[in-house]
Amino acid sequence: MVSWKDSTKEERLDPENGILLSPNYDALFDNHVITFSDDGTIVVSKSLSVEDIIKPGIDINAKIEVNIEMLPDLKRHRLQLK
Repeated sequence: MVSWKDSTKEERLDPENGILLSPNYDALFDNHVITFSDDGTIVVSKSLSVEDIIKPGIDINAKIEVNIEMLPDLKRHRLQLK
């Protein structure tokens, strides 16, 4: 969840610092316009329109599995939501 360019060596090697997402979710996640809450529920930036969400096939009810080790990185990612 911490981008490669912003990661320390340890963060880059940390298997918990990553989420396997389909390309449409990954692009929005990398651009900090979607993220996930601590319970795994998708969080969508207010900067996105309904069309921005529907066009790439984003499910506003999407949820990922989150473990405790992921929480700090998810929090850091949420702070960068645009």
